[in-house]
Amino acid sequence: PHLQPGSAFLDALAELGCGVAVLGSSASFSNPTAALEECGRYVQAASAIGCPIVRVFGGNLPEGMDRPQAVAVVAPALREACRVAADSDVTIGLETHDAWCRGDEVAMLLEAVDHPALRVIWDAHHSYRHGETPASSVAAVGAHIVHVHLKDGFFRRGKIDYTLLGDGDLPLLGFLQELKDIGYQGMLSLEWEKKWHPHLP
Repeated sequence: PHLQPGSAFLDALAELGCGVAVLGSSASFSNPTAALEECGRYVQAASAIGCPIVRVFGGNLPEGMDRPQAVAVVAPALREACRVAADSDVTIGLETHDAWCRGDEVAMLLEAVDHPALRVIWDAHHSYRHGETPASSVAAVGAHIVHVHLKDGFFRRGKIDYTLLGDGDLPLLGFLQELKDIGYQGMLSLEWEKKWHPHLP
């Protein structure tokens, strides 16, 4: 209800000179049918409130498939989502997440989909934790980055221990420098995942 046009929430944002930068769907295109249905609903909602981007995921590799086979499953559905989104002047932001954390992995989908409405939401933490330097990520997808997620933490005993920004070991200045070098002018979103990690302050 708070994202319905004319809601008190959206009116309050407008009074502050703000708007909704991204609608974060959970559409996972490893399940194309369900993803298209969910993504379509989010595109309609985004269009109604003037939000420019809908976030989606590539999802995990379907069981028994290698990456090229997964591209063949995911790309056609993503292309259709982009066609629908473009008709509503909405961009699809594919987050570096799940089986597509690295820029070089996401670049495979960008090439296969080949649609101007498909851009990248760079979760820099995910790319870095999967062995990609900031420079390598930006070299792979920098021209397509439309939004950026930042957080910090340590990788300990096989899992992430999130921290306050600047208290972890992620190369935050390196991320920002790479974005500055390509003239990135979009949003930086600080992810604070207390809902999933209640120990955070």
